[in-house]
Amino acid sequence: MRNRTLNRADGYTAELGFNEGGVRVAGMRRYRFWMPKQQLLDISVGIVHLGVRPIPERHVAGNGLTADVSYGWRDLAGATLRGDVVRSQGHTFGAVYTGVKLGSIPALLGTATVALYIGLLILALGGEGT
Repeated sequence: MRNRTLNRADGYTAELGFNEGGVRVAGMRRYRFWMPKQQLLDISVGIVHLGVRPIPERHVAGNGLTADVSYGWRDLAGATLRGDVVRSQGHTFGAVYTGVKLGSIPALLGTATVALYIGLLILALGGEGT
């Protein structure tokens, strides 16, 4: 993201994820509005390609639109609401998600902490059999 004024920034977001239907790839245009008391509002809109499961035994790919609204504090953490509308094989599928997201530095620290924990766990469990 790039700050454009004292209270507005914009940029792009790329996503790669997995679910029970397969892979999710999205590209979004992102806008951030800085508000008083270091609060922020992020709005993102873009396109998405993902796997859907119209019936449990079958996975198909679909393309559509995705949008996201997040409210947070600084670039540390925030609550988010996302919606997807996807078209696949003549049918339209929709989904709404809510959650919590971490900003740049907390996400990096959290990822490093989890990787360290997993590494230590593997070392500890690897030594049990000997």
